[in-house]
Amino acid sequence: MVLRHAGRALRQAPGNALILPAKTIGAAGEQLFYSRALRRGYNVSIPIGDNSRYDCLIDTSTKIHRIQIKTASKQEGHSGRYGFSLKHGSVGHTYDGQDFDFFALVCLDVDVLYIVPMRELEGRTTAKVRRGVETRLEQYREAWSQL
Repeated sequence: MVLRHAGRALRQAPGNALILPAKTIGAAGEQLFYSRALRRGYNVSIPIGDNSRYDCLIDTSTKIHRIQIKTASKQEGHSGRYGFSLKHGSVGHTYDGQDFDFFALVCLDVDVLYIVPMRELEGRTTAKVRRGVETRLEQYREAWSQL
């Protein structure tokens, strides 16, 4: 029997874990972020189409922030480390400071978010976080207060 998701056959990893399509993983990370923002009392607006450099607007009632959401579906091995691609477009351009205000880095399998100011990652092609280890980005774990 072939398992399908949204009409596509799913691949299986060793140990029979299913590998979801990248678009599905990204959508799940976005939905997790939206849900958490709404539960904190923020208004969330999502642009129509796929033409904006940001995934949503967060209205805190005092300011509106543009957010780009990146999702890692699982940690690399058992290290607690998650890697994120920070590129966009068909040729993999990096983002610049005019594109949006914050990255939301979502560790999907453990429901953890890092809310990182764009200036911290501007021009980079990747970012890594390691849960529970004092790294440069750990200060942004669940950092909703900066919005």
